Formats: sequence, C-alpha cells, structure tokens
Amino acid sequence: MTSGMSLDCPAYIVQARSPQLPLRYVWDDTRASKDFRSSGAWVLEAARGLCPRARLVLCVGLYEWVMWRFDGLHDDPRPLQFAEAAWCGTIDPRFMRFFELDRTDWLGPVAGPLWCAITWLRPALADGDSRPQEVDEALHYLTRLAVHVMPRPDDFRAWLQTTLARLVEAFPAFPDDPFEDLFDRYPGVRRGPWIDRRALDPDEPAVGEEEAIRWLRLVCVDALANGNPYVQRLVRQDSVAPEGAIR
Repeated sequence: MTSGMSLDCPAYIVQARSPQLPLRYVWDDTRASKDFRSSGAWVLEAARGLCPRARLVLCVGLYEWVMWRFDGLHDDPRPLQFAEAAWCGTIDPRFMRFFELDRTDWLGPVAGPLWCAITWLRPALADGDSRPQEVDEALHYLTRLAVHVMPRPDDFRAWLQTTLARLVEAFPAFPDDPFEDLFDRYPGVRRGPWIDRRALDPDEPAVGEEEAIRWLRLVCVDALANGNPYVQRLVRQDSVAPEGAIR
C-alpha cells in the first residue's frame, strides 16, 4: 500500500503494528466477531464524555489501527482511500459517496478484517448525526477488532486509554440544540469543534481549530485531486460551516 501526501502511518502505530510478525489470530469470514475475546464496553462508557465530532474522530483513529496493521500485506489501495474519505466525512458526511463493498472480494485474514472495519465505520460517519447508535456500534466493534488483530494489543490499549482521556479533556460533550439545524440542512455543523488527526497522537501538541481546518482541507483537496472513489464535492460547499472554513 502506498500512502498519499496527507496520510502516512502515525508513529504510535508504526511502533506497535509489527507487520512482519505472523498472523496468529483466529479469523473466519463467516463468524465476523464471534472469535473476539475482548470487550469494548469501557470505550463506549468513556466516549459518552466526548462531543459528536470527537466520537467520530476516535472511530477513524480505531479504523487506522486496523488498516495500518496490514500495511505491506496487500496491495489494495481502497483501505487507504477510505481512510482519506473518512477524515473528509468527519467534516461533513456529504463528502463521502455512498458505496457498498462486495464481500466476496474481501475474504481471508487480511482482507476480511479490512472489510469489517470499513463496513462498521462507514454508517457511523454517514448516518451518525441522526442515528448515534451507529457511532456506538463502530466504537465497540472497531475496538474489539483492533485488539483481536494487533500483534501487541497492550500497545493499542495503552494508546486508547491515553487518547480517550486527552479527547475528553479537549473536546467534551455538550448539550445538543436541535433548533440549531432543525431541518438537517447543515449536517456536521452540530458535531462540535473541528478536529484533525493530531488529536489522536499522544506525542503531538494540541492544535487550534484553524490548524485543524488547514489539515482537513489538505486531505479533502488531495482526495478529490487524486480521484478518490469514495469522496465527492459538495453541491453547496458553503453549507459545511457557517464560516465557510472548508471549500
């Protein structure tokens, strides 16, 4: 897999993924999660303290752990393309095209987990504003999936605990005001402050919204310029944010 200009494997995942290690986990494409031995309930409980956008950003971070764990074990560009689309989707769900993946193209101990990760994350980003249970399901499933496939799951758990505490402090939950966008004309606006990928890196200092917007814009511009099949331009781009921050 080759990465685009905006997305490279984060250092904290590089140190933990060890793709050269044998795949020692049990995988059966007909069982999905029945062989998982961990629980994600504690993540759901902690994530209740996050604003909606931070919950989605955490979902994307969990997806990246799974995606990068298999870097070098396949040559399919789609998992990385979807990661780019997912970051665009944290801005506004309409940046993401609707798509379905043919399950028969995603079988085995590498492609199977990647299919599951994409399949659980997509509805959280696309429908999570009106159906928050989709976000809960993504958080729960992706946590358990990452623990299952990572060669050193304790490294992943340590990152997750640290990152959850960091996100709760920086992007806490707030009361939702449905009258702010009564007719759902501006999906994404009620999610809370803009958040970029650096919020997931324990070794990176926090950045303000202006820096976050700059990075998110770069990802979107890259994805569109490179013909990412999961990303589309908005019909009314001024609807992404009141300030017109992303164009």
